[in-house]
Amino acid sequence: MTGLLEGVRYIPSPNSDDRPAGSLPELIIVHGISMPPGEFGGDAIDALFTKSLDPAAHPAYAEVAALEVSSHFLIRRDGTITQYVPVSRRAWHAGQSLYCGRERCTSDASKPICPCARSPRSGNGTTRTAAGVNVAQCEKPEYPSASRRMEEEGTVGLRFLVGADGKVIESEVEKSSGYKRLDEAARAGLSKCQVRPAMVDGKPEQAWTTIRYVWRLE
Repeated sequence: MTGLLEGVRYIPSPNSDDRPAGSLPELIIVHGISMPPGEFGGDAIDALFTKSLDPAAHPAYAEVAALEVSSHFLIRRDGTITQYVPVSRRAWHAGQSLYCGRERCTSDASKPICPCARSPRSGNGTTRTAAGVNVAQCEKPEYPSASRRMEEEGTVGLRFLVGADGKVIESEVEKSSGYKRLDEAARAGLSKCQVRPAMVDGKPEQAWTTIRYVWRLE
C-alpha cells in the first residue's frame, strides 16, 4: 500500500515521519486554513507544507515560513484535493489537540483513543479546550553564540505544563534538535511565554501542551 489517494494531486511534504510500529489512524482532525488570512487559492499552502514559503511574499508569512507543518490532505473550496503525506505516515499538525482527555493526538500513539461516551467527564457535556502557545507573541529565544559559530540549526519539540494562570510550571525537551545548546535555549526562552491555559467549561485548568521551535540561521 502506498498510502496515497488515487486520482488526486500529490505534493510530497518533508514535514512528516513514520507512525509508531503497530499504530493505526484512529482520529480525523479537520481544520481551516487560508493564506494569506482570509484569501483563498494560490500556492502558498503548498509552499508552507513543503518548506518553500517565501517569508517576504506577504507580511503574514514572516512568522509562519519557518514552521515545519503539514497535513495529509487539503480540500479546496472548489472540492479539489491535494495530498501531502501518505496516510501510512504522520503529518505534523500545526495546532494543539485534545480529545476525550488525550492530548497530543497527532504525535502520541502510546495511548488508544476511546469514544467520548466512555469518558466520564466528556460524557456529561464537559467542554474542553487545550492550552496553546503563540510563538509569534513570545520573546524570541536568543540564538546561542557557539551554535551560530558552528552553524547549528534544527527543530526542537518541547512540552510545557501550563498553570491555570497561563504561566509555565514545568518544561521538558520532547524531541531534540540534535544540539543540546539549541534545545536548552529554546526550552529556557519559551518557558517565559505567557500561554493560553487549557479551559474546562470556561474555567482555566492546569494541563500539558506541546510546541515545535525551529532554529534557523538567517
